[in-house]
Amino acid sequence: MKRIALILMLICVCCFPSEGRRNSRAVRKDKEQTARQITETHRKISANTARTERELAQLERIQVAIDEANGDLTALQRKRDALDRRTKMVEDTLTALEDRLTALRASYSSVLRSIRRQRSVAGRTSAIFASQSASQAARRLRYLDQLAKWEKNKAAELKKTKEETQLRRQELETLLAKVADNESAQQEKLEELSQRRQSAEQLVESLKKQGKNLQDVLNRQKAMAQELERELQRAIEEESQVAAPSPSTTAPVTGTDFAQAKGKLMRPIAGSSTLVSNFGRRTHEEFEKVTVQNNGVDFEAPAGAKAVAVFPGTVSMVIVMQGYQNVVLIRHGEYLTVYAGLTNVLVRKGDTVKAGDELGTLQTSPSGTDYGRLHFEVRHEKEKLNPSDWLRP
Repeated sequence: MKRIALILMLICVCCFPSEGRRNSRAVRKDKEQTARQITETHRKISANTARTERELAQLERIQVAIDEANGDLTALQRKRDALDRRTKMVEDTLTALEDRLTALRASYSSVLRSIRRQRSVAGRTSAIFASQSASQAARRLRYLDQLAKWEKNKAAELKKTKEETQLRRQELETLLAKVADNESAQQEKLEELSQRRQSAEQLVESLKKQGKNLQDVLNRQKAMAQELERELQRAIEEESQVAAPSPSTTAPVTGTDFAQAKGKLMRPIAGSSTLVSNFGRRTHEEFEKVTVQNNGVDFEAPAGAKAVAVFPGTVSMVIVMQGYQNVVLIRHGEYLTVYAGLTNVLVRKGDTVKAGDELGTLQTSPSGTDYGRLHFEVRHEKEKLNPSDWLRP
């Protein structure tokens, strides 16, 4: 029986040699397919994350544009109010002038007719010869001189009133034209604002559908911002523990110099750039999860753009951070400026820089590889300030 069993085993091995090999190939094939599926899943996750980041960045851009449009509308409305007040004043003045002009014309015409009748009856020579005495002749001559002077003054007053009335009419026409232009500008801005809001609503609806993916992106952004804040606080505290330098080595720039430059600083990017995220906390009114806490402002510029120092100072620190790559701190006396999101950094700790000196290249923006993005902050020691208040319009 043992011999028969051995023979049967040999027959199975000889007759079905490919079965084992087929199972091995199937296993390898399954492994390869699984690996491809994993790779494709990672690709889709990355693509979805990139899409979420782009749409979130675009939403921020639109929200900044909406803020700017609202600001423009407010300014236009203030201008309209001032124009309306001025128009009302001019209209009232014009009405008074026209009433005065009508009265002057009537008075002047009536008196002028009387003067002409008297002149036709008694000229200067007649007045003298018709007088019974020298004193009477003198009085008549003075009367005629007074009439002539009155006529001259009234004529001048009438002319002046006519000219002033014409000027006020022209001013009123100019003001009404400005009011019309203002109304047109307001209407265009309202239409632009409506379009922006529609785009924002579409992005919000798209982001709503991304659920957990959106929350992951927001959580990562929040973690990055918190880590940057911790690093900046640590750097500032480290500086405060270092002994103050001697007067001979003190940087020429003081906090007073920087404070006086408020509203006059250049933008922190060489060339054209766009503000894409404002200072402070923002929660979208229709989507509470889309919340942005910004301790500075963010700019976008064409790929390859360089960040530049906004004011003379000394490089206080260069920090390497995940998400921001490189962060440069520049001290200006009691003030600090922060430039986060740099590659190819061109400065190091202790360097003295001038306004406009290049610091590094902007890292790629979530909006796409054609753009670079810079996070910029202004601080008075640990106090966070709104950079928009410090930069030139």
